[in-house]
Amino acid sequence: MKCLKCGFILPPGAEKCPICGGKVNSAQEDPRARQPYPGVGAQRNNPPADAGYGFSAGDSEGRQNRYATPAFHTYRKQVLSNFPQNQQANYQGQPRDGYNRGSAFMRALLDLPQVVRSAFTDPMGTLQGMIRREDRFSGLIVVLLSLLFAFLAGMILTRGALGVAFSAMSGLTGLELADSAASLNQGVGYLAGKVAAPVGGIAAVCQLIAALVPAVVAMAYLILLKQLRFSFLLASGFTAIVTLPNLIALLLASVFSLITPYLSLLILFFGQVVSYVLLCTMAMQLANPDGEKSVPVQSALVCLSELMKVILIAVIGGAMMSGVIRTLSSLTNSVSGLL
Repeated sequence: MKCLKCGFILPPGAEKCPICGGKVNSAQEDPRARQPYPGVGAQRNNPPADAGYGFSAGDSEGRQNRYATPAFHTYRKQVLSNFPQNQQANYQGQPRDGYNRGSAFMRALLDLPQVVRSAFTDPMGTLQGMIRREDRFSGLIVVLLSLLFAFLAGMILTRGALGVAFSAMSGLTGLELADSAASLNQGVGYLAGKVAAPVGGIAAVCQLIAALVPAVVAMAYLILLKQLRFSFLLASGFTAIVTLPNLIALLLASVFSLITPYLSLLILFFGQVVSYVLLCTMAMQLANPDGEKSVPVQSALVCLSELMKVILIAVIGGAMMSGVIRTLSSLTNSVSGLL
Protein backbone atom coordinates (compact mmCIF):
# COMPACT_ATOMS: atom_id res chain seq x y z
CA MET A 1 0.00 0.00 0.00
CA LYS A 2 1.30 3.45 -0.91
CA CYS A 3 0.90 6.75 0.88
CA LEU A 4 -1.52 8.94 -1.04
CA LYS A 5 0.42 12.05 -0.03
CA CYS A 6 4.02 11.25 -1.01
CA GLY A 7 3.77 7.84 -2.72
CA PHE A 8 6.05 6.05 -0.25
CA ILE A 9 5.44 2.29 0.10
CA LEU A 10 4.12 1.85 3.62
CA PRO A 11 5.08 -1.07 5.89
CA PRO A 12 2.26 -3.41 6.94
CA GLY A 13 0.17 -2.08 9.81
CA ALA A 14 1.57 1.45 9.67
CA GLU A 15 -0.71 4.15 11.05
CA LYS A 16 1.36 7.07 9.71
CA CYS A 17 3.66 7.48 6.75
CA PRO A 18 7.30 7.46 7.99
CA ILE A 19 8.28 9.95 5.27
CA CYS A 20 5.60 12.65 5.24
CA GLY A 21 3.86 11.84 8.54
CA GLY A 22 0.44 11.67 6.92
CA LYS A 23 -2.20 9.49 8.53
CA VAL A 24 -2.89 6.18 6.83
CA ASN A 25 -6.49 5.14 6.38
CA SER A 26 -7.01 1.41 6.62
CA ALA A 27 -9.54 1.61 3.80
CA GLN A 28 -7.18 3.34 1.38
CA GLU A 29 -7.56 2.09 -2.12
CA ASP A 30 -7.75 3.33 -5.64
CA PRO A 31 -10.93 5.42 -6.03
CA ARG A 32 -11.56 3.66 -9.31
CA ALA A 33 -11.87 0.35 -7.46
CA ARG A 34 -14.81 1.67 -5.46
CA GLN A 35 -17.02 1.83 -8.55
CA PRO A 36 -18.25 -1.69 -9.32
CA TYR A 37 -18.56 -2.80 -12.88
CA PRO A 38 -22.14 -3.01 -14.12
CA GLY A 39 -23.62 -6.47 -14.24
CA VAL A 40 -24.66 -8.29 -17.36
CA GLY A 41 -28.31 -7.47 -16.96
CA ALA A 42 -27.84 -4.02 -15.44
CA GLN A 43 -29.44 -1.07 -17.10
CA ARG A 44 -26.91 1.31 -18.61
CA ASN A 45 -27.25 5.02 -19.12
CA ASN A 46 -27.68 5.30 -22.83
CA PRO A 47 -27.28 8.74 -24.40
CA PRO A 48 -30.54 10.57 -25.07
CA ALA A 49 -32.07 10.15 -28.42
CA ASP A 50 -31.82 12.95 -30.96
CA ALA A 51 -34.59 13.28 -33.46
CA GLY A 52 -32.33 15.11 -35.84
CA TYR A 53 -29.82 12.30 -36.44
CA GLY A 54 -31.03 8.97 -35.10
CA PHE A 55 -34.07 7.20 -33.89
CA SER A 56 -35.62 7.42 -30.46
CA ALA A 57 -34.62 5.18 -27.56
CA GLY A 58 -37.84 3.22 -27.81
CA ASP A 59 -37.17 2.00 -31.33
CA SER A 60 -36.47 -1.64 -31.98
CA GLU A 61 -33.02 -3.17 -31.57
CA GLY A 62 -30.57 -2.39 -34.31
CA ARG A 63 -31.83 1.15 -34.90
CA GLN A 64 -29.34 4.03 -34.93
CA ASN A 65 -28.88 6.45 -32.02
CA ARG A 66 -27.43 9.94 -31.95
CA TYR A 67 -23.85 8.64 -32.24
CA ALA A 68 -24.55 6.50 -35.29
CA THR A 69 -24.36 9.44 -37.67
CA PRO A 70 -22.35 9.82 -40.89
CA ALA A 71 -20.28 12.56 -39.24
CA PHE A 72 -19.35 10.29 -36.33
CA HIS A 73 -18.31 7.44 -38.59
CA THR A 74 -16.23 9.79 -40.71
CA TYR A 75 -14.42 11.12 -37.61
CA ARG A 76 -13.84 7.59 -36.28
CA LYS A 77 -12.39 6.49 -39.60
CA GLN A 78 -10.01 9.45 -39.68
CA VAL A 79 -8.79 8.75 -36.17
CA LEU A 80 -8.20 5.04 -36.70
CA SER A 81 -6.91 4.94 -40.25
CA ASN A 82 -5.93 8.42 -41.38
CA PHE A 83 -3.52 9.37 -38.56
CA PRO A 84 -1.09 11.98 -39.97
CA GLN A 85 2.03 10.35 -41.31
CA ASN A 86 4.36 12.99 -39.91
CA GLN A 87 3.11 12.34 -36.37
CA GLN A 88 3.41 8.60 -36.87
CA ALA A 89 7.06 9.10 -37.84
CA ASN A 90 7.67 11.20 -34.76
CA TYR A 91 6.50 8.45 -32.42
CA GLN A 92 8.23 5.54 -34.15
CA GLY A 93 11.04 4.08 -32.07
CA GLN A 94 10.28 6.26 -29.03
CA PRO A 95 9.84 4.79 -25.54
CA ARG A 96 6.41 4.91 -23.99
CA ASP A 97 7.48 7.32 -21.27
CA GLY A 98 9.95 10.19 -21.26
CA TYR A 99 12.17 8.78 -18.49
CA ASN A 100 15.79 8.00 -19.22
CA ARG A 101 18.86 7.96 -17.05
CA GLY A 102 20.50 10.90 -18.79
CA SER A 103 17.61 13.26 -18.20
CA ALA A 104 17.22 12.03 -14.59
CA PHE A 105 20.92 12.70 -13.96
CA MET A 106 20.64 16.22 -15.39
CA ARG A 107 17.54 16.91 -13.29
CA ALA A 108 19.45 15.81 -10.20
CA LEU A 109 22.28 18.20 -11.08
CA LEU A 110 19.84 21.07 -11.59
CA ASP A 111 18.05 20.32 -8.32
CA LEU A 112 21.29 20.04 -6.33
CA PRO A 113 21.55 23.80 -5.45
CA GLN A 114 18.01 23.72 -4.05
CA VAL A 115 18.87 20.60 -2.05
CA VAL A 116 21.94 22.34 -0.60
CA ARG A 117 19.93 25.43 0.38
CA SER A 118 17.11 23.55 2.11
CA ALA A 119 19.00 20.58 3.60
CA PHE A 120 20.30 22.54 6.60
CA THR A 121 17.01 24.28 7.47
CA ASP A 122 14.51 21.52 6.65
CA PRO A 123 16.31 18.18 6.19
CA MET A 124 13.15 16.06 6.43
CA GLY A 125 11.26 18.21 3.93
CA THR A 126 14.24 18.03 1.58
CA LEU A 127 14.28 14.25 1.88
CA GLN A 128 10.55 14.06 1.13
CA GLY A 129 10.99 16.26 -1.94
CA MET A 130 13.81 14.08 -3.26
CA ILE A 131 11.65 10.97 -2.84
CA ARG A 132 8.68 12.59 -4.59
CA ARG A 133 10.91 13.61 -7.52
CA GLU A 134 12.37 10.08 -7.61
CA ASP A 135 15.84 11.58 -7.29
CA ARG A 136 18.15 8.59 -7.61
CA PHE A 137 21.41 10.38 -8.38
CA SER A 138 21.86 13.16 -5.81
CA GLY A 139 23.41 10.77 -3.29
CA LEU A 140 25.92 9.53 -5.85
CA ILE A 141 26.73 13.08 -7.01
CA VAL A 142 27.30 14.39 -3.48
CA VAL A 143 29.49 11.41 -2.51
CA LEU A 144 31.61 11.73 -5.66
CA LEU A 145 32.05 15.47 -5.11
CA SER A 146 33.08 14.84 -1.51
CA LEU A 147 35.70 12.33 -2.67
CA LEU A 148 37.06 14.85 -5.18
CA PHE A 149 37.31 17.63 -2.61
CA ALA A 150 38.80 15.22 -0.06
CA PHE A 151 41.51 14.34 -2.57
CA LEU A 152 42.26 18.02 -3.22
CA ALA A 153 42.15 18.89 0.49
CA GLY A 154 44.52 16.03 1.28
CA MET A 155 47.00 17.24 -1.30
CA ILE A 156 46.83 20.85 -0.11
CA LEU A 157 47.00 19.96 3.58
CA THR A 158 50.08 17.79 3.02
CA ARG A 159 52.41 20.73 2.59
CA GLY A 160 51.06 22.57 5.63
CA ALA A 161 51.23 19.43 7.77
CA LEU A 162 54.85 18.78 6.74
CA GLY A 163 55.78 22.38 7.49
CA VAL A 164 54.22 22.15 10.96
CA ALA A 165 55.91 18.78 11.59
CA PHE A 166 59.38 20.05 10.65
CA SER A 167 58.89 23.21 12.72
CA ALA A 168 57.78 21.18 15.74
CA MET A 169 60.72 18.80 15.33
CA SER A 170 63.14 21.68 15.15
CA GLY A 171 61.61 23.30 18.23
CA LEU A 172 61.65 20.12 20.31
CA THR A 173 65.13 18.91 19.40
CA GLY A 174 66.78 22.30 18.95
CA LEU A 175 68.36 21.16 15.70
CA GLU A 176 68.51 23.30 12.61
CA LEU A 177 67.15 21.18 9.79
CA ALA A 178 68.21 23.69 7.13
CA ASP A 179 70.59 26.58 6.69
CA SER A 180 67.75 29.05 6.12
CA ALA A 181 63.98 29.27 6.03
CA ALA A 182 64.04 29.41 2.24
CA SER A 183 65.93 26.13 1.97
CA LEU A 184 63.58 24.53 4.51
CA ASN A 185 60.53 25.63 2.53
CA GLN A 186 62.13 24.29 -0.62
CA GLY A 187 62.71 20.92 1.01
CA VAL A 188 59.16 20.80 2.39
CA GLY A 189 57.77 21.65 -1.04
CA TYR A 190 59.84 18.85 -2.62
CA LEU A 191 58.62 16.28 -0.09
CA ALA A 192 55.00 17.45 -0.40
CA GLY A 193 55.15 17.09 -4.18
CA LYS A 194 56.28 13.48 -3.85
CA VAL A 195 53.68 12.31 -1.35
CA ALA A 196 50.75 14.70 -1.95
CA ALA A 197 48.95 12.46 -4.47
CA PRO A 198 49.09 9.31 -2.30
CA VAL A 199 47.95 11.28 0.74
CA GLY A 200 45.06 12.71 -1.31
CA GLY A 201 44.04 9.20 -2.32
CA ILE A 202 44.08 8.08 1.32
CA ALA A 203 41.98 11.11 2.25
CA ALA A 204 39.43 10.18 -0.44
CA VAL A 205 39.19 6.62 0.91
CA CYS A 206 38.72 7.92 4.45
CA GLN A 207 36.04 10.34 3.24
CA LEU A 208 34.20 7.46 1.53
CA ILE A 209 34.17 5.60 4.85
CA ALA A 210 33.06 8.74 6.70
CA ALA A 211 30.21 9.32 4.23
CA LEU A 212 28.81 5.79 4.05
CA VAL A 213 29.21 4.43 7.59
CA PRO A 214 26.82 6.87 9.37
CA ALA A 215 24.17 6.40 6.67
CA VAL A 216 24.51 2.61 6.84
CA VAL A 217 24.23 2.63 10.65
CA ALA A 218 21.13 4.84 10.57
CA MET A 219 19.47 2.75 7.83
CA ALA A 220 20.22 -0.46 9.74
CA TYR A 221 18.59 1.02 12.87
CA LEU A 222 15.47 2.09 10.95
CA ILE A 223 15.09 -1.15 9.02
CA LEU A 224 15.98 -3.72 11.69
CA LEU A 225 14.57 -2.07 14.81
CA LYS A 226 11.83 0.20 13.47
CA GLN A 227 10.65 -2.10 10.66
CA LEU A 228 11.02 0.60 8.02
CA ARG A 229 10.95 -0.82 4.52
CA PHE A 230 14.17 -0.28 2.59
CA SER A 231 13.97 2.04 -0.37
CA PHE A 232 16.85 3.06 -2.65
CA LEU A 233 15.35 6.54 -2.97
CA LEU A 234 15.29 6.89 0.81
CA ALA A 235 18.87 5.64 1.19
CA SER A 236 20.17 7.87 -1.62
CA GLY A 237 18.49 11.01 -0.29
CA PHE A 238 19.53 10.22 3.29
CA THR A 239 23.18 9.77 2.25
CA ALA A 240 23.15 12.98 0.21
CA ILE A 241 21.85 15.13 3.08
CA VAL A 242 24.20 13.57 5.64
CA THR A 243 27.25 14.03 3.37
CA LEU A 244 26.52 17.64 2.39
CA PRO A 245 28.08 19.22 5.55
CA ASN A 246 31.28 17.22 5.00
CA LEU A 247 31.36 18.31 1.37
CA ILE A 248 31.11 22.00 2.25
CA ALA A 249 33.63 21.57 5.09
CA LEU A 250 36.13 19.96 2.71
CA LEU A 251 35.72 22.82 0.26
CA LEU A 252 36.35 25.41 2.98
CA ALA A 253 39.24 23.39 4.43
CA SER A 254 40.96 23.36 1.04
CA VAL A 255 40.85 27.16 1.00
CA PHE A 256 41.81 27.83 4.63
CA SER A 257 44.62 25.25 4.58
CA LEU A 258 46.61 27.81 2.61
CA ILE A 259 46.59 29.94 5.78
CA THR A 260 47.00 27.34 8.53
CA PRO A 261 46.17 23.62 8.80
CA TYR A 262 44.74 24.09 12.30
CA LEU A 263 41.83 26.15 10.99
CA SER A 264 41.13 23.48 8.37
CA LEU A 265 40.93 20.78 11.03
CA LEU A 266 38.49 22.91 13.02
CA ILE A 267 36.28 23.36 9.95
CA LEU A 268 36.30 19.62 9.26
CA PHE A 269 35.30 18.91 12.85
CA PHE A 270 32.45 21.42 12.67
CA GLY A 271 31.21 19.85 9.42
CA GLN A 272 31.20 16.44 11.08
CA VAL A 273 29.12 17.78 13.97
CA VAL A 274 26.54 19.31 11.60
CA SER A 275 26.40 16.03 9.67
CA TYR A 276 25.52 14.09 12.82
CA VAL A 277 22.89 16.67 13.79
CA LEU A 278 21.14 16.17 10.42
CA LEU A 279 21.48 12.39 10.71
CA CYS A 280 19.88 12.26 14.17
CA THR A 281 17.12 14.68 13.15
CA MET A 282 16.04 12.63 10.13
CA ALA A 283 16.46 9.28 11.91
CA MET A 284 14.25 10.37 14.81
CA GLN A 285 11.57 11.78 12.50
CA LEU A 286 11.55 8.58 10.45
CA ALA A 287 11.46 6.37 13.53
CA ASN A 288 8.93 8.48 15.46
CA PRO A 289 6.68 10.52 13.14
CA ASP A 290 4.85 11.92 16.20
CA GLY A 291 7.91 13.97 17.11
CA GLU A 292 9.14 11.93 20.06
CA LYS A 293 12.92 12.15 20.44
CA SER A 294 15.21 9.70 22.19
CA VAL A 295 18.56 11.07 23.36
CA PRO A 296 20.03 7.61 24.15
CA VAL A 297 19.20 6.37 20.66
CA GLN A 298 20.81 9.44 19.07
CA SER A 299 23.90 9.03 21.25
CA ALA A 300 24.10 5.35 20.32
CA LEU A 301 23.88 6.16 16.61
CA VAL A 302 26.68 8.74 16.84
CA CYS A 303 28.94 6.58 19.02
CA LEU A 304 28.46 3.45 16.91
CA SER A 305 29.10 5.38 13.70
CA GLU A 306 32.26 6.98 15.09
CA LEU A 307 33.52 3.64 16.44
CA MET A 308 33.05 1.90 13.09
CA LYS A 309 34.64 4.83 11.27
CA VAL A 310 37.69 4.84 13.54
CA ILE A 311 38.18 1.09 13.16
CA LEU A 312 37.84 1.09 9.37
CA ILE A 313 40.00 4.19 8.88
CA ALA A 314 42.65 2.82 11.24
CA VAL A 315 42.77 -0.53 9.44
CA ILE A 316 42.43 0.61 5.80
CA GLY A 317 43.93 4.08 6.04
CA GLY A 318 46.72 2.91 8.35
CA ALA A 319 47.74 0.16 5.93
CA MET A 320 47.84 2.66 3.08
CA MET A 321 49.59 5.33 5.14
CA SER A 322 52.44 3.02 6.15
CA GLY A 323 53.75 3.03 2.59
CA VAL A 324 53.59 6.83 2.46
CA ILE A 325 55.52 7.10 5.74
CA ARG A 326 58.26 4.80 4.44
CA THR A 327 58.54 6.86 1.27
CA LEU A 328 58.57 10.08 3.27
CA SER A 329 61.30 8.84 5.63
CA SER A 330 63.56 7.78 2.78
CA LEU A 331 63.04 11.10 1.01
CA THR A 332 63.73 12.99 4.25
CA ASN A 333 67.06 11.22 4.71
CA SER A 334 68.10 12.03 1.16
CA VAL A 335 66.98 15.64 1.32
CA SER A 336 68.45 16.38 4.78
CA GLY A 337 71.96 16.05 3.37
CA LEU A 338 71.20 18.68 0.75
CA LEU A 339 69.69 21.12 3.24
